[in-house]
Amino acid sequence: MTISTGFGDSGKTQNFCGDNKDKYCTQIAAIGIIDELNSELGVVLTFELSKKSRKLIENIQKTLFKVGADLSTPPFTKQKRIEDEDVDFIKNAISYLEEKLPKLTKFVLPGGTPAAAQLHVARTICRRAETEISKDNCNRAINPKLLVYINKLSDLLFLLALWENQEMGFKEHLVGLDEDLTPFLE
Repeated sequence: MTISTGFGDSGKTQNFCGDNKDKYCTQIAAIGIIDELNSELGVVLTFELSKKSRKLIENIQKTLFKVGADLSTPPFTKQKRIEDEDVDFIKNAISYLEEKLPKLTKFVLPGGTPAAAQLHVARTICRRAETEISKDNCNRAINPKLLVYINKLSDLLFLLALWENQEMGFKEHLVGLDEDLTPFLE
């Protein structure tokens, strides 16, 4: 496989199946955002993390390759790579973390430890991927489990950020909608 073919120099690329696509189409944009998310999770792994988080993130990274392959597959192909067990894995991780974390009554200001802050960035990238995958779904029929997986994944990344802050002893900065923010300006 050659990395630099020159084919993309004209604003075109090929998907997993070899179909020529414009780089700006929703399918290719969604695949690119999933790649960005996977790379951001690689950044997260460079920081100090709990063992549970590290193992979970590595699993997510591998599954994101399946997400990209699913997005690259034409709608008429019956092969779906993201399955119920992938969605269940995310749902189970969410349930586990929700049991271990305090209930939220206010908004969380993104930040905290370096790993948690980067998990918040990963969460926002995941939300953007979800938006692009939803647009792609309007243009062609995609594996419906993709939308479920990505929606749940952004929830999980949020909880992982909270978990990492808790594990490292960082107290979350919480803000209510009715709070006076004037002290922040002084």
